[in-house]
Amino acid sequence: MSKKDEPNKDTLQELWDQLERYRAHVDILEGELSAFQFILASVLREVGHASPETLAIILKGFDGAANAAEKLAFDPREGSRNFSQALKTIEDLRRVVENKD
Repeated sequence: MSKKDEPNKDTLQELWDQLERYRAHVDILEGELSAFQFILASVLREVGHASPETLAIILKGFDGAANAAEKLAFDPREGSRNFSQALKTIEDLRRVVENKD
């Protein structure tokens, strides 16, 4: 690689700054997603524990979501999409909803 093909210091700094902005944006999105997960789990838990029939319907919904994520997690046509993480999140939320404490 010749000297003229090497990126200059300003270009590297710009790339670094852009990467830091992306990281900050991802951190914000992760926080927002966590907030929605907490809200969803809490609301479903309250609604479900108000009525055993409603809890059964909610848990059936979790079953359907888990089954779909599991099928996609093992489907080679889906490539690198992270359905195994989706399945873990579904099961985590289910445990919160089922918790009677």
